[in-house]
Amino acid sequence: MSGLSAPHFVGVGSARCGTTWVFKMLRLHPQVWLPWKEMHYFDSIDPETDTGYDIRNKAFRFGFSWRYALSRLASNTIPGASAITRRWFPLYSVHAPGYRWTARYLLGDATDEWYGSLFREGEQAGLRCGEITPGYFLLSPAGIERLARVLPNASAFLLLRDPIAWAWSDLCKRTIDRGDDPAKLATEELIARCAVPRGRTWADLGSNLSRWLRHFPRERLFIGFYDEIRSAPEPFFDRLCGFIGIDPLPEHQRGFFKERINSSARGLSMPAPVKRYAAEKYRGEAELMAKLVGGPAERWLANVEDVLKEPRT
Repeated sequence: MSGLSAPHFVGVGSARCGTTWVFKMLRLHPQVWLPWKEMHYFDSIDPETDTGYDIRNKAFRFGFSWRYALSRLASNTIPGASAITRRWFPLYSVHAPGYRWTARYLLGDATDEWYGSLFREGEQAGLRCGEITPGYFLLSPAGIERLARVLPNASAFLLLRDPIAWAWSDLCKRTIDRGDDPAKLATEELIARCAVPRGRTWADLGSNLSRWLRHFPRERLFIGFYDEIRSAPEPFFDRLCGFIGIDPLPEHQRGFFKERINSSARGLSMPAPVKRYAAEKYRGEAELMAKLVGGPAERWLANVEDVLKEPRT
């Protein structure tokens, strides 16, 4: 097999860096076809990567996706549902693949051909097809090279973030997911729960970036920054659209750039001791990102250095 013709673009991460916001903006675009967020194909077939997903297992695939499938089938089946969603809830309006697509997704064997067939409807409609799975940021060198080989003409984009801010966002999300309130936890407990770089984890922002730069064609890789999404979302998204081969978002939809970016911290400030701990642990990742991509990453490194210069509390 010489490679798949679709999808045409893939968002590869990282988590907590604005991928959900980008997904919402892309599914507004009239030239884009997205089945849903997080297909988890390439991390499932990479024997060196464990993101907790294995869509090769059909039972797991059903448990993971039945809510997505049900909502899309309802949109196709209930009279007027699709039109109402597009009119009143455009950020939640998606291409509803329908019964055949759902059966193909749930019942097919997870092969490259199966994965490519999930974009067939969009490709036949002449749209740019894509998917966003932050778990791909953790792919092994062989996994990245396989993605590049299976999708020989596809572009990829990844998003990065200040590692201290990332660490706090990640800590808050995992704490809230466990049913705890980070505002009520002692500083020592927050530090104990803070994820730190270990080689190839979500926290290894610079190391994961370095691996993608080494094993994926650089001319096919777009690197964006969370800072851009927050401070200048329109020019950021216009650049991304140009990179993946679509026009800028139509004028009547550009008001949605004000859509709130997911915030796991919910306005809660990072305690100084936790910030210092994160700065100590993420200094190496910040240095690596600054060296590899510069720009905002150089400011992040400066922020780390500033935190480390502050007296201990």
